[in-house]
Amino acid sequence: MKLGANDYVTEPIDHPMLLARIEAQLARRRAKVALSRAHEALELRAQERTVKLFAANQALSREIAER
Repeated sequence: MKLGANDYVTEPIDHPMLLARIEAQLARRRAKVALSRAHEALELRAQERTVKLFAANQALSREIAER
């Protein structure tokens, strides 16, 4: 467990328990991938909004300077 494992199987193998543990690990992996994708999408949205805000700020600064 100290080296990164998050589950283990003992002998004799209980096949229903083994399948349940495998399913849990697969679900954990799917959730991790989904979370990573959501994080990437949010980062992209934040970058896009930052660009828009920067452009709006520049336009407002120009308008203020003109007035």
